[in-house]
Amino acid sequence: MSSYKYTDKDRIKAFWRKVTIEDLFDCWQWTGSTTHKTGYGQMKWDGRLQVASMIAWQLAHGVIPEGLLVLHKCDNRLCVNPNHLFLGTSQDNMDDMKRKGRSCDNNGERNPAAKLKELQVGEIRKKYSQGIKQYKLGQEYGVTRQAIWQIVHNVHWRNSRADPN
Repeated sequence: MSSYKYTDKDRIKAFWRKVTIEDLFDCWQWTGSTTHKTGYGQMKWDGRLQVASMIAWQLAHGVIPEGLLVLHKCDNRLCVNPNHLFLGTSQDNMDDMKRKGRSCDNNGERNPAAKLKELQVGEIRKKYSQGIKQYKLGQEYGVTRQAIWQIVHNVHWRNSRADPN
């Protein structure tokens, strides 16, 4: 069994061997393993799995200050081109996603799991205000009494602009 210890130079070479660079200005594609959940490149670094773009940032620019994240200008999760990366807070990341139209705003009927449409929510609220019982509304709309309760008490669909009139 070998007792060979990897040097920093070896680790850096191993990192860049997993990167395809076709043009200095384009994305540099990570070809190593990726996270199953998010699809970002990953590699064991300093004894633990780390995101490849974070490693690339550190190799090019140094330590990432606490509380900051490595964000992508190019929105390519496999890109490790340091010129495509920048530091920001979690809020910066959310703002960037929203600005680029990638936010996860799946509220209301935009949610693929939604069983109701906004117009139906308005109808439910109107009927409830007229005295129709929650369990009856649940039967009529094919949802549980608890779902009706959450609608009429603005727990869910609180931003609904539905007006059945």
